[in-house]
Amino acid sequence: MTVNGELLTGLGIALAIFLSSVGACYGSVYAGVFALRHASRGILSFAPVGIAGVLAIYGTIISMLLCGKLGSDHTLSAAEGYRYLASGLSVGLACFSSGLGIGKFLQEHVNG
Repeated sequence: MTVNGELLTGLGIALAIFLSSVGACYGSVYAGVFALRHASRGILSFAPVGIAGVLAIYGTIISMLLCGKLGSDHTLSAAEGYRYLASGLSVGLACFSSGLGIGKFLQEHVNG
């Protein structure tokens, strides 16, 4: 059974976009609640919204880099496919866990 390097790269692209976007969404929800409840602080209350929103940009950057590798003329080997899958997965999981951490922190800060 042969492993398709293009498929693994495509999975890395999808995981980077999906997981980083889910992390950004989760963090942005509680950042928005924090901004509404602490509106008296002015523009500083919107800082967590920007921090959480940047997480999706990281996934987009990695996905665009991997799309460049996928669109090249040569075929990707299995080792390259696994490498690109791991890079997309690592960025996606890092952004996902960061978004969860931002959300949990702000949830405790707003409720407690």
